Amino acid sequence: MIYLLKIFAISSVLVAISCSSVPTKELEAARSLRDRAVRYERVTKLAEAPFSEAESEFNRANELIAAEEELKEAKALLLTAIEKYQLTLDEGMPAYSAELQKEIDEIFARAEQIRVKISAEERYSTIASEYETAKVDTNYDVSLGSLEQIRDSIKQLTEEIEKLLAESEAEIKIIREKTQKLEFLVNELEKSKSGNKNNKK
Repeated sequence: MIYLLKIFAISSVLVAISCSSVPTKELEAARSLRDRAVRYERVTKLAEAPFSEAESEFNRANELIAAEEELKEAKALLLTAIEKYQLTLDEGMPAYSAELQKEIDEIFARAEQIRVKISAEERYSTIASEYETAKVDTNYDVSLGSLEQIRDSIKQLTEEIEKLLAESEAEIKIIREKTQKLEFLVNELEKSKSGNKNNKK
C-alpha cells in the first residue's frame, strides 16, 4: 500500500512538472512562423487582422513564460498564435505575389513601349526568363524574394533606357536647332547674293 502511494505521489509530481513546463515546442513553432511572416512586411499588411491577433497572443505568451507564470495558458496562447501566423502566411503571401506580378507586368509593358528588348536584349531576356519561372513558383518563401528582385531589375533597366532615350532626344533637339540656324544663315546668304546680283544689273 505504501509502495502504491509512493508511485502515485511520484506520478502526481511528474504530471505537475509536465503541466508547468515551458512550452518550448510551441514557442519555437510560433517563432518560426512569425519569422517567415515578418520577412516580407507587405505580407503582414495584406493579412493584417490575423497577424495582429497572432502578435497579441505571442507577446502575451512570452510575458507569461518570462514570468514563469500560467505556463499552461501560455501554451494555449502559443497554439492560437501558431494558427493565426499560419493564416497570415496563407492569406498574405499569395496576395503579395499577385501584387508584385501586377507591378512587374506594368513595368514590362512600359519596357515594351520604349523597346527595351531591342536596346538591351541580353539583360531583358534574362529578367523575362527569371520572371516566367518565379511567377509559377508557389514556394512563396523563395518566390517572393525572386519577384522583388525581378521587379527591381526590370525597373532599373527600363529607367536606364528611358534616361538614354531622353539624352538622345535632347541631343537630337540640339542638332535640329543648330541645323535650323544653319539653314537660316544659308538662306540669308543666298538672299544676300541674289540681292547683290540684282544691284549690279
